[in-house]
Amino acid sequence: MSHSKTLSGEGAACLPGSKSGLRSEMKDVSKFLEQSEKSVPGYNSCGGKKQKGIASVYGIRGRDNFAGKRTASGETMRPEKLRAAILRSASHQYPMGSWVRVKNGDRSVVVCINDKGGGKRGRVIDLSAAASAKLGGEDLTKVEVECLLKPADGPGRCDDKVAAHITANDY
Repeated sequence: MSHSKTLSGEGAACLPGSKSGLRSEMKDVSKFLEQSEKSVPGYNSCGGKKQKGIASVYGIRGRDNFAGKRTASGETMRPEKLRAAILRSASHQYPMGSWVRVKNGDRSVVVCINDKGGGKRGRVIDLSAAASAKLGGEDLTKVEVECLLKPADGPGRCDDKVAAHITANDY
């Protein structure tokens, strides 16, 4: 009496010898692990929303009155932190606590949105002095803003552990 059976259907696809079996399953596992490494508890992907415009600098000690003041998120404006104010026209796309990448040519910086700025024509974001320095330190510069992560439960505060995660996982 023979105990061997021929597998067909889904079970056959998992056999190492099958063309689409183990290899495709391993690709799926790799893809899942890659995505899970990029997930951050309490945050959702923004879907890569992008916006082009002008970035300005704010919070420079001695130049304007924002350094040391409370931001819209409740955080204190500290020019040495990688933070930004999103302008009113874009605030619905980037809620407080969102992490965005700001690019200028081959330079980029990842910042957290912790404030709301005015609505000067053509401007999309106001950068802290530290963030501006990473892009070359100009007062006004053309940029592309790409949303990376936003708080899952609506507007929130900036968590610097998230920045480390973004950097480590090459978003």
